[in-house]
Amino acid sequence: MKQSRADQARKAQLVGEAVLRRVEAGDWDEADFLSMMDAALSRPVDRALFGLED
Repeated sequence: MKQSRADQARKAQLVGEAVLRRVEAGDWDEADFLSMMDAALSRPVDRALFGLED
């Protein structure tokens, strides 16, 4: 089944919120999370959201 763009965007948003809640609650190590984001993000504006250097 092909998902609409809106469904894909909503799914990504919900996953992101769930992950951030786990990091904030201490269920997921923040350093591990930031390491994952460091490897995943390349745009300076996106990296800045997580306090990552360019």
